[in-house]
Amino acid sequence: MNDNSTQRNSFMAALSLAEQMISESQTLPTEFTVTAQPWSPAEPRLSFYFHDDIPGLRQFRDDQMLTESMETRSDGSVYIEAAREVRGVRVVAWTLMPKSAAPVQVVTLSDAVALLGALPMPIGVPAPGELAEQRHLMDALDHVLEHLADERPAVQL
Repeated sequence: MNDNSTQRNSFMAALSLAEQMISESQTLPTEFTVTAQPWSPAEPRLSFYFHDDIPGLRQFRDDQMLTESMETRSDGSVYIEAAREVRGVRVVAWTLMPKSAAPVQVVTLSDAVALLGALPMPIGVPAPGELAEQRHLMDALDHVLEHLADERPAVQL
């Protein structure tokens, strides 16, 4: 197979994958590009750009099971990329936030659990159900203390 055929097949594979990904995603990119360079015709790439849309990028990341990375550049802007290889096509979704709009990375509980695994309960924190039992005991203790306070003799000087 000559390079033109390889490059054409790479374009077609990437376009087919782009069609599938866009139809399955809850959010749409601002634009997307398909590349299959003449010097590497068997290495197609899909690039999905999300202009000033971190929530959209992250929804697309989740929909397509991409892995996110973030880099603060020397000018203070933040480049966020989510990527993976799918059926021989490099898929990249990205955005670039200017320094003035650079996000504070918010990690959701599900992201933290995915990254770190199940988190142990902190020492001294009641497990679910124990808190209700503790409240029940506190109610009884409060009742006893109120009763004792009512029966305490008044101090006279």
